[in-house]
Order: sequence, then C-alpha cells, then structure tokens
Amino acid sequence: MALEYHIKKTQISKSSIGGRKLKIYQGYSVKTAFRDMLRSKKLKSPTDRGFDLKKWSKAWETVANDDEKNIFEAGISFNKLLSDIRNLTEDLYKEKFPGVSLNRMLELYCCVSNRDIAIASKSLREGLTNGSNIHGLLLDNNPAGNPLSGEEIFVGAVDGYQPAIRSCLYKLKTGSDILVGEKKTTPVDFIRHEAMLSNLYTSYEQYFQALVWGDYTYSREDCKIIIQQQPSNKELALEVSNLRKSRSQIAHALSTSQPDAIKLFHGKDNYIKVNFIKTHEVKFVITPIEKASLRLQAENASLFLNSADAMESFPKELTNKHVDGCSFSLKEALTALRHLSLIAKQFAHHNTQHDSDIFSTNQMLRYLAQVNRRDLISAISRVTKISNSKAREIIDFITFSGEPKQDLWSHPLIETRKGKLSFILGAAASPIMQRVLEHWLAECFSNDDIKEKGKTHEEAVSKSINEIISSNKLITDYSPCVSTTVNLNGKKEEIDLLVRIGSIILVGELKSIFTSDNPRSHFRAFEKLEFGAGQAKRKAIFIQDNLSSVFSQINWPFDSTKEYKVLPIIISNNKIFSGFPIEEVPLVDELILRNYLRRNTFPLVSYYDPEIQSTVHAAVYRLYDSFEQLQENLKKYLLLPPVIEGESENFTSKLTQIPGTSLEHQTIEFSRLVYNDLMDNSIKLEKKTNFPIEKSPEHDSVVSAFHMVC
Repeated sequence: MALEYHIKKTQISKSSIGGRKLKIYQGYSVKTAFRDMLRSKKLKSPTDRGFDLKKWSKAWETVANDDEKNIFEAGISFNKLLSDIRNLTEDLYKEKFPGVSLNRMLELYCCVSNRDIAIASKSLREGLTNGSNIHGLLLDNNPAGNPLSGEEIFVGAVDGYQPAIRSCLYKLKTGSDILVGEKKTTPVDFIRHEAMLSNLYTSYEQYFQALVWGDYTYSREDCKIIIQQQPSNKELALEVSNLRKSRSQIAHALSTSQPDAIKLFHGKDNYIKVNFIKTHEVKFVITPIEKASLRLQAENASLFLNSADAMESFPKELTNKHVDGCSFSLKEALTALRHLSLIAKQFAHHNTQHDSDIFSTNQMLRYLAQVNRRDLISAISRVTKISNSKAREIIDFITFSGEPKQDLWSHPLIETRKGKLSFILGAAASPIMQRVLEHWLAECFSNDDIKEKGKTHEEAVSKSINEIISSNKLITDYSPCVSTTVNLNGKKEEIDLLVRIGSIILVGELKSIFTSDNPRSHFRAFEKLEFGAGQAKRKAIFIQDNLSSVFSQINWPFDSTKEYKVLPIIISNNKIFSGFPIEEVPLVDELILRNYLRRNTFPLVSYYDPEIQSTVHAAVYRLYDSFEQLQENLKKYLLLPPVIEGESENFTSKLTQIPGTSLEHQTIEFSRLVYNDLMDNSIKLEKKTNFPIEKSPEHDSVVSAFHMVC
C-alpha cells in the first residue's frame, strides 16, 4: 500500500492565495504593513530618487508597530549614509577630479574591475588545496580584511563599480562638463577613492533592500549598525538554490574538461582567436576550436552546455522569438555571448602576465580589455554565420547603456569611447548563462508574453515527462501526462500537468519564474510560488472530489478497486527555492522531477574514468527497487530531494564589517549566510539520509584523489 496523501480543504485560505498584511514565519506572525507600502511603491525608500524624510515619518505614524520599527529606524540611518556618500562623491569631483576625459574615466573603471578579478582569481587558485571545496573557500585579501567567498569577491568587482560607470555614462550622454579639481590628484588615486565610495554606496543600497524584501534584522549598538540574515527556511532555500546553480556550472566545467567531451566539438565549431599585436591593439582570427588550447576548448564546451541548459529552462517560443524591433532572438544573443566570453577569457589569461602593483595610469591601463567595435561585429558575424546587421544589433543589445533595468552581468560590454568597446571581465569571462537569459527575458518580454506562451510550455513538459516514464521499465502502470481543462458541473479548472503513476495522481502547477539577483526579485518569485501552492491545493481537491468523472473526461481507465492518492506539486522552470516545500506543497524544478522518474538511483559522487572514457558513479542514492517502492517514496523524494538534503546544515553565519560615514554611523556589521562544508565525505556517507547510499569499491580512493569537491 502506498503512503497516504491527505489534502485538507481547510488548508486553502485567503492567506495562501491572495494579498495579506500578516506574514507567517516558522509559527509566528509578523506585521508587514510598512514594508507593504515600500514594496508597492506607495512610499519611496532611501534608495529611491525623491525620498522625503518627512513623508517617511508621516507614513510610519499611520501604521506604526513593534515588528517594523526597525525598518523605520533603518530608513533614517540609511538615508543619512547614502546622502553622505553622494555628498562625498560630489566633493571628490569638485576638489580632486584629475581633469581627464570621461571616456578615460570609463576605461579606468573597467581596468580597476578587471584588475580586482585578476587578483581574486590568482588568490582562489592558490587557496585551493587537495580536498578543499571552492564554495567554502574564504579570502580576506581585501581592504577591510573581511572573509569573503570567491563569488562575493567577483560580484563586488562588478557590482561595486556599476554606480560609478552608470553615472559616467549619464554624464557623457548629457554632455556634462566636469572642471578640474581645486586640488586635483592623479587618475589612479581618484579612481581608487571613487571606487571605494561606489562600493560603499552599492553595499548600503543592497543592505537596505535586503531589510525590506528579505528575512533580515536591523539593530543599533552605540555607533554601530548591525544587520543579520536570518537562517529562515526561505533564506536557506535561496542560498541552496544559488549553490545548485554554481555547482551546475562547475559540474559542466569538470565534465567538459575531459578529452572525449572536448572532441565532440571538433570540426563543429569555430572560435574567435585574439592575437595580441601590441598594447590595446588586437586582431581577430576565426579559427577551428580544436586548434585552441585545451583549457579554452574545455571552457567552450562548458559554455555550450550551460547555454543549452539555460535554453531548456524557458519556453522556446520566447527564446526563439525576435526581440521587439530587432531581427535577432535571445537564443542567437546567447550564442554570441558564448563567443564574447571566449574572447574575454583570452584577455583575462593575458592579464595574468601583468604586475598587480599599480602606481600610474599607464600601469592601470594594461588591464583594459578594449576592442574595435566594427572588428568585433564582423568577427561575431563570421563565427556565428549571421548577417553583419544582425551581429551589430546583438552587440548593441549586450552593450551596457546605463539604463536602470540593465546590469553589467547581462551586459558586460561598455562603449568607453566612440568605436571602442571594453569588457568587464568579471562578468564577460564567466557568465552564468541561466541568470543572463533570465535577465534578458525580464527586460525584453512582458508578463502577457510569458502567459501567452505558457500553454505551449505545458505541453512540452508533458511530452518530456511521458518520454521519461515510458523509458523506465519499473513503471508498469500509468496514464500519460496531459495538460488539460476539466469542466464538471459548471466548474472549470485548468490543470497544467496531470499524470497517473499506479495509484498516485500528480496534479502539477507549472510556474515560469524569471529572477534577477536581488532581494526584490526573490520576494516576487516567492510570492508567485506561494500563489501556485494555493492553486495546486485547490485543483488537487477538485480532482480528488471528482476522480471518476475526471478520468472519464480525459479518457483514463478508472479502477474502482484502487485507492487513488492525489498529490499537488509546483513545478518551476527555475531552481530558485526548488526542493523546499511551500505551504506543505512540494516545489521542484523539472530536473528534480525527471531524475526520479528516469531511474532508481541518484549520483552522489561521480568521476571520469579515462580508461573506459565514461563517467562512473562512486556513490549513489538508492531511490527505489520496485514499482511499489517508486509510488511509496515519491512524496518523500519530492519533499526532500537528495540534491537538497543536508545542504541547509552547511551554511553558517559570517560577519562582514564596512565603514560608515560619520561618528554617528561609524561601522556597519553585516552577518550573512555562507557555505562552510565542515563534513568530509566519509562523514556525509555515514550520516542518516532520506534514501540509502551505496558506495562502489573505488569510492574511497576516488574521493581521496579529488582536488576540488563540488
């Protein structure tokens, strides 16, 4: 007998479907009326233009409550901090501006970002030892001496300079004149000073946004501001989601570094080889990929697979559709970005030859990855076999314009002077294709576009599930997956995914989620998934109450002797929050669901065996051994997939300190969750898990030989 799945009608309430003023956090209610005013843009926050402190206080008086007093007080503090940075930046330009052109300033911003990346990359390579985990490695070679992960350093080297770059582009567009400072300094000293202010401004903005949109607390101790990320289920789910995305990227990099994987691309692909002629002069040559270094061949293969994964996560009708007013699709833009990334990687490798000590503008400019715009367009046209005009449109699209909706991660090119484009190497050389594509989709398409293509996506998911079920020999009794509308007794329900496996009926609510890497986007995604949980419950109850009629309407055979169990699930195209149930409804991405239905094991430790030229699993989770077990274990798997299990325990709180701007605000302490894998693999394997783990005889020797565990 399979496990019972109880669906209580009382579980569905207005709080699980519509808007509300009370939020439930692990058993207790928290008032959010003031936050709701900020989230709905009815009240401007300190990070918005036109913020008014009097309106801030007046709005607070209408909803004052103990739960949100910290948000009100934080707004006053952060308004002061942000105002101070703006004033300090204005004074810096007035007193110290070196008198160089704004174009040169843009170039120097790119240089200092690229230099930070070069130093961080070197430190990461030196910090890795046998058996070390790249996700848990922390470096403290930064001005504040804070322990930062590699990802945090890379993010800072890009995001930290974005406000200064955006401001500089705005000044160029508006023709603003900047006078030479009264006590002008050297360009390098000026850039360093402004970069520090730009980084602080970005940090202050992000901290306040985290308070408004995430599960963070704010407090004061004398002249110190203290902000702490709470280890709530939501925040842990978010961190694990990001970890999965990073691991997927690294897994592809490792798998495609093998000779047989690299050879798959031989004769099928060209790349743009960069010949470095002299300082700031390069020549592009279209070359077969097999003539590149093994390192670059592997990176090309990894980018190719990551692009393919990203494309599979979203409806093809959107990714293949021409962007409004343009002749290219986002699929074509992603292909172009892969080639741009290979160019950026060659520049990044070239930069490792430079001395990181900087004393002059010319030394800083060695880190400038600048190319001729016309040459780049021509090279992209030739390597991708698209027209020159389409290549021009794509390059213009990928170039950062400074618009508020853009960021440097998805637009890593900057027109630093007329006819010249410069790379932000931290973003261009290591793009996370899924995140980039998400950003582009959010920029280019409306919610109506997404809804319009939803039905086709549902049918594609159903087709994929049917192919997997039919190929699993252990599944001996099922009714094919369908996307359908059920009409019964004047009531209609649109079911995104409905499939019967033995006595289990899955009622799936599909959600297409596009997110950006900020707390606001994460909050909106969670809201959408919460709404989906309510929908899934409602539809599951409808199916449960009308089983025989539903079976008849969709032409499924109904067995009156069988005890059917209905299981609502949310299926997301995105890994964000995936694997963590919402309101007791399993939330999974398509990959998690397919993995269970495809085979009865899930790999825990894998390696490439050069002798047989194949991937071998040294340890696996045993999910089920029979059709009966498959049904019994399905809900257990969906509520806690092996890929998620235990990961929440590996996050610990780490403290970062950054300076304030006055005696009143001397220091900001920010505690955030970081990955800190304290368990070695032998402990992990001995630990009790949701599913039994089976080791191969080669496991111990394989794990001991690993240089980097991902």
